[in-house]
Amino acid sequence: MDGSAGQAGGAAGGGGGAGGTDGARADPPETNRPEANLPDAGRGADAGDAPPVVAASCPVAISGGRYHACANKRNGTLWCWGANNHDQLPGGGSQTPVEMKALGGAVAEVSASYYGTCARMMDGTLWCWGENAQGQVGDGTQGGTKPSPVQVTVLGTGVAGVAAAREHTCARKSDGTLWCWGRNSSGRLGNGTMTDSLRPVEVTGLGNAVVDVQASNAHTCARKTDGTLWCWGGGGSGQVGDGSLGDEPSPVQVIVLGANVVEVATGGAHTCARKGDGTLWCWGLNSTGQVGDGTKMNRSSPVQVTALGADVRGVAAGITHTCARKGDGTLWCWGHRRLRSDGRHDSDGAIVAHAGGGGRHRRDRPRNRPVLHLRGQARRHNVVLGREPQRPAWLRPRRQRYVHPPRGQPTADHGAVPAPAGQGHRSLPLNASFTLG
Repeated sequence: MDGSAGQAGGAAGGGGGAGGTDGARADPPETNRPEANLPDAGRGADAGDAPPVVAASCPVAISGGRYHACANKRNGTLWCWGANNHDQLPGGGSQTPVEMKALGGAVAEVSASYYGTCARMMDGTLWCWGENAQGQVGDGTQGGTKPSPVQVTVLGTGVAGVAAAREHTCARKSDGTLWCWGRNSSGRLGNGTMTDSLRPVEVTGLGNAVVDVQASNAHTCARKTDGTLWCWGGGGSGQVGDGSLGDEPSPVQVIVLGANVVEVATGGAHTCARKGDGTLWCWGLNSTGQVGDGTKMNRSSPVQVTALGADVRGVAAGITHTCARKGDGTLWCWGHRRLRSDGRHDSDGAIVAHAGGGGRHRRDRPRNRPVLHLRGQARRHNVVLGREPQRPAWLRPRRQRYVHPPRGQPTADHGAVPAPAGQGHRSLPLNASFTLG
């Protein structure tokens, strides 16, 4: 993801995407300026939605993989926590944030994939580690894991953005070109072939006008300087957005959206785009209602998420769920296993405003602390940066691994679209014992 992260859910992509088969290891049980990483930086943020003043010791962006999450701070340090079953956390897994000192330099951006992590440094270099079964680390090797960061040397020192998915990775260079590597089934690398590549290959047809990239399960999307959106790769559920259900090995424009796209988020097999007028449009797999149109019908072309109106300020897509931030700071989610305000799980695709708290396990009452930044990278959890930048969050509806959920301002329960916040999960306030340094 470019500049600051903005994705909910996903490994969604693992990073920005998720897909393929699991690795050999078993899953655990149930711009180079620091300012470029501030919420919505480089993503066409709306007027009046300026990023806050952030202290050097506070995180400015956060990214979540399937079982781990990372946050980079304004002072250039990187902090990660969670599982280490695929060497995605150098130094070992941790239930609390620990500084990743192995990089030895200042971090400008982080992208956590399904089982791996990539960090863009202030000097423009890119370093990746973790799962490498498909060569997604980008150092020319394939197989096993990389327990320590390795540089993607082919890209040199001109990396300006990164999106790490489960089995492939993409990076935008400062000259506006886009490069991808790893698994290429369905054409997710965008170079006109379906041949895997262990080193970065340039995406064809985009020229030098790419300003943002999102990578997911088997498809990838890029936003260009002219506001158009281009997607490619697996399109079996319509996630490419060109009205077809076939794979696209080269970028195709999502024509329905015109030239006013300011943000894109890729889920497991669905895609969402925020337009400059504040509306949100989604398409692709809709088996759990993740498209947000009140149905469970797959969509091969964008449809508007009308329940959110025209005040959407950020969007993030998980494997089978989606979240959006509105101008008033509230967080709205829909799709798989959503949480209702009465603490019950549901999967009818209804949109909910997330209020935070913890239901019967509540440790603290919901308060009006608007959400500034959300990033999706995992199957069933979201990562959120609140108005107090030192409070990141790791929310997992089904598995009780949480660090301070977002605090919004819910509305009355309508039981359909929209409905109020979910509080049926446990939460731990990010207090002194959970601070990032």
